[in-house]
Amino acid sequence: MTSIPESAYVSHYSNAWESNRLAAKDGWILDPQNRVVILHGVNMSGATKIPGVMYSYKDKHFFEHRSVSFVNRPFPLVEAEMHFERLARWGCQILRVLVPWEALEHSGPGIYDEEYIDYLIQLLKIAAKFGLKCFLDPHVDCWSRFTGGSGMPGWTIELAGMDITKLEPTGSAITQNMYKDKQNFPRMIWATNNSKVASATMYTLFFAGQIFAPQALRGQVNIQHFLQAHFMEAFAHLADRIQKDDARVLRNGGRDGEVALMASGTVMGFDSLNEPAAGYLNHPDLNKLLELEDLQIGTCPTPIQGMQLAQGKTVECQVWATGALGPGKKGKVKVNTENVNLWKRPYWKSNKNHKRYPDAIGYSNLCIWADHKVWDPETGKLLQPNYFQRIPTKGYIPPGFQPGKEVEWKHDFWLPFVNTFSLRLRQQDPRLTIFVEPPINEAPPMFRLQKIDNIVVAPHFYDGYSNVTRDFVPFTLDFLGYKRGIYWSVLGALKLGWSNVGGAWKEQVHGIQSDIRFAMGPQHGILMGETGLPMDMHDKASFKHRYGSPKQQFALQMLLDAMDASMLSFTLWNYCDDNSNEWGDRWNGEDFSVWSPE
Repeated sequence: MTSIPESAYVSHYSNAWESNRLAAKDGWILDPQNRVVILHGVNMSGATKIPGVMYSYKDKHFFEHRSVSFVNRPFPLVEAEMHFERLARWGCQILRVLVPWEALEHSGPGIYDEEYIDYLIQLLKIAAKFGLKCFLDPHVDCWSRFTGGSGMPGWTIELAGMDITKLEPTGSAITQNMYKDKQNFPRMIWATNNSKVASATMYTLFFAGQIFAPQALRGQVNIQHFLQAHFMEAFAHLADRIQKDDARVLRNGGRDGEVALMASGTVMGFDSLNEPAAGYLNHPDLNKLLELEDLQIGTCPTPIQGMQLAQGKTVECQVWATGALGPGKKGKVKVNTENVNLWKRPYWKSNKNHKRYPDAIGYSNLCIWADHKVWDPETGKLLQPNYFQRIPTKGYIPPGFQPGKEVEWKHDFWLPFVNTFSLRLRQQDPRLTIFVEPPINEAPPMFRLQKIDNIVVAPHFYDGYSNVTRDFVPFTLDFLGYKRGIYWSVLGALKLGWSNVGGAWKEQVHGIQSDIRFAMGPQHGILMGETGLPMDMHDKASFKHRYGSPKQQFALQMLLDAMDASMLSFTLWNYCDDNSNEWGDRWNGEDFSVWSPE
């Protein structure tokens, strides 16, 4: 293996390490000499969404979630130098390292996988040898592997009272693992899970369970506080483990070139939460889909239909398919014809003061939202169509909330979470950079994070048309502009011709940057946390020619030009070491990896 120049290594002791630290200030990422640094890098990696070789197209042992291991994800330590050297020679300077909560705490609340943390620390030290900066991403898509995405432990779903083996037959989630024709799993259908009852319920409970599900308790603790506390403590524990290893290295004087990860600035900081979703929050009418908010592909029950399905009712639901101008209705289909019930909710014995003890004494098969009088499980009637649109006027209302006020989920629930999580991590090391990731495809909220500086805002940008169709043609839709009301109709958002497609990408990226500076403040740095393109466009044309597909290369160049036009740092999605021509990144049919062993 050809050696990297000694100057590229971060191998100095104590104060010398401080000369390598980067920080966010005055709207940019700066080095210690206050020079602007534009960072180019990759996400590492899509392979980390899954434990071991439990790829999303395999169903064996799928539900055995407490005994999994994420050791060797993204790749074994013996292969790490090869991958990091390749990335360094490509000019990569930064890695967004995926760390799903499931990887840390899959066995149950408070039970951490110390072997995985040992592995991760060693992996990051190898990255440091090649001068690569890292930030750690609590990665989640559509809540969990069991709800068609990745990230959160399976026990969180069980805690909310759902039987994970019943998610698929009740139409509460769609997963490639349980899909009959895994080879032809529909493109991007996994993203529709955010509007299905399992994922939508979990996000609602995580961000606002105290207000909208006050009866959802774990012992005497509302599920919102229980989930958030365990999430935050898991990543604080990871930070603590890294910090303790740093202390050991510093005591030893950095012998043998060993790196103190936080002290050296190799680990710059932590992302807040990947692609946070609102669940049902802000939903104006549970009888309807939010067609501009949610992706529609395949069977798409409305929120009330999803609740009915989960309760064991057979429901006729709309089917959607993707056309030239986006998704459209294509028919109807009956779902849950065997009347399977999703719910297995634990409950506790109450004493005379109506306090709940921590040990469950039984289970209920009643939908959590029926229990909160959102709908009637006997008649199926929706009782409160706008239940999640306004703060309730009855019951306990936490300080700071006005009864009857319309919900602003990003301001009311997401921002307090980000603020608390950031402050908790800063208890471990006040120098950590916090990479704040706003909800995708939405205007960021107006805010100032309390007592927190050194922030990098890390939005995402994808061209929706090429992602769904896996074609790159002189045609696209300015989806962000359409969603934000710039155009009167979808026809106005059409962009025809290569120059207009490239211009639309630049405008959207610049619009994201401008929105962040206006809403979040001009002082924060910005790094595009995810952007990329499918590498299997045009029926996998790149795989059929030795030098790849010129059109694929043109598309990637156009995307990078859009980043450069706004002088943005970015981490491409993604570098996947076990990418294959047949299965792509081995997760839900995606194939975005910028490298493949084949």
